[in-house]
Amino acid sequence: MSAGAMPSARATYRVQLRSGVDFAVVEAALPYLAALGISHVYLSPIWRAAPGSTHGYDVVDPNTIEPELGGEAGYRHLADAASELGLGLVLDHVPNHMGVSAENAWWWDVLAKGPASGFARHFDIDWDAIAGATPGRVLLPVLGQPYGDCLAAGQLEVEATDDAFELRYFDQRFPLTVEALPDSTEALHQLLERQPYRLAHWRLGKEALNYRRFFDIDGLIGVRVEDPAVFDDCHRRLLELVGEGRVQGVRLDHIDGLADPTAYLARLDEALAEASGEHAKPPVWVEKILEGDEQLRPDWPIAGTTGYEVTDRLNRLFVAPSGAPILDALWRAIAGHRADLDGMLAAAKTTILGGSFAGELTRLRLDAMQLAAGDLRYRDLGADSLERALAAMIEAFPVYRTYLDDAPATAADRTLMAAVMAQANAAAGLEDDLAFRFLGDLLDRAASDPEALGFATRLQQL
Repeated sequence: MSAGAMPSARATYRVQLRSGVDFAVVEAALPYLAALGISHVYLSPIWRAAPGSTHGYDVVDPNTIEPELGGEAGYRHLADAASELGLGLVLDHVPNHMGVSAENAWWWDVLAKGPASGFARHFDIDWDAIAGATPGRVLLPVLGQPYGDCLAAGQLEVEATDDAFELRYFDQRFPLTVEALPDSTEALHQLLERQPYRLAHWRLGKEALNYRRFFDIDGLIGVRVEDPAVFDDCHRRLLELVGEGRVQGVRLDHIDGLADPTAYLARLDEALAEASGEHAKPPVWVEKILEGDEQLRPDWPIAGTTGYEVTDRLNRLFVAPSGAPILDALWRAIAGHRADLDGMLAAAKTTILGGSFAGELTRLRLDAMQLAAGDLRYRDLGADSLERALAAMIEAFPVYRTYLDDAPATAADRTLMAAVMAQANAAAGLEDDLAFRFLGDLLDRAASDPEALGFATRLQQL
C-alpha cells in the first residue's frame, strides 16, 4: 500500500468485534461500507483478551492478535481487502490497563514471583503498601466471602499441573510456589501466606487494593506505559502493523488514566513516525471527554478526540426544546426535595469517593502526610483535615483532570486549580486554610520536585 493510497478520514464506521463478529464478517461488509462513502473502518481492540470477553478492552496480550477473531492471517487478509477498496483501518489501542486473568502471562509471572518478576514494574502496583501482614504482596479481592470462611469451607484447593502446582478457587486459578503439599487447613493457610499475593473478600477491594484500576473495576489493572520499556512491550505489534502499512489510524482508549498523557502521546507520535517508513504516519485520536467549554490540549500531537463532545451537540438536534418544561416538571415531581441537580451531583461524588475509591483517597492522604511531615510549615497538619481537604478538592473538579507534569503548568491548568482550590476551601468547612495552602504549594512544586510530581500524578489519575 503506497503512502498516498489512503484518503484523509472523512467518515468512520465503528465495528464492535466479538460475539459472532470477526475479521471475516467485517471483510464481507467492506464493499457495502465503501458504497456508503466510509473512508475508514474503526475496529474495537483486536488484541488477545480475557477468555469470553465481549468487548476486548480486557487485553491480556497486546502483541498477539486475537485467534478467535481470525488471528494474524485473518487480520492481514482484512487489511489487504480494505486497501483494495480504498478503505483504511483504525485500530483501538488500550494503553492504560490490561485484564487481570490467568491468561495474562505478565500478570501470572507477577503473581508467581512478586516484586522479583521481570514484569513487576509493568503494572501500577504499590509494592510498599501493606496488603495483609507484610508489604510486597498484591491484594486480590476475588473471594465471594471472607477469606477465613472460604478456607474453612474447603473452597481453596491445591491442584497439580504438568510441571507445577496451582491454587484453585472455583473457575479461577493462581500460581503456587509449594515447598510441601499442605495436609491441613492451617498448613494451606501458612502456604498461602508465603505467596506474593493475598486472596481477600471482594468487598475489601475498595479500601485496601494496592494496584491502580480502570475506574473501580478490579479486573482491569493499570499499566505503567510512562516507563519506556513498558511502552515498547505494549506497542510492539501495533508498530509492526503500522510498518506493514496495515494500520491507517489509531484510537487511544482512556487517555486521562495515564500518568502523563502529554509525554505518552509525544513518545507514541515519534514511534509511529519511525515505524511508518514509506507509509503515511497514521493519525491518532484520543478518547477524551471535554466538559463544557474545556479545550483540547494544543500541544498534543493528535488529530483530535473521538468526538463525544460533537455527538453531544449533534444529539441536541433531535431533541425538541418545547418538551423540556414537561420533562423538568416530571423529574421534579418524582425527585421531590432531591430535585437539586448540583446538590445531587456533589452528593454522588462524595459517595463514590468515599466508597469505591476510599483506598485511593487514603493512599493520597498518607502520601501527603509524609510530605507534610518533612516541612516545618506544614508538619502540624492533621490527617482528618488533610483528607477532608483532598476530598473537597477532588469533588470540586468540573473536568476530568489537570495535566501537571515536569514542565511549568499551563495557564489553563493554573486557572482551573485556583478555581478548584477556592471552591474546595469554601466547601470543606475547615477551621483554617493550612491544608489547602499545603496542597497548593505541593502542586506548584510539581514541575521541580519529583516527590511533589509523584503526588500530583496520583491525584490527577484519581
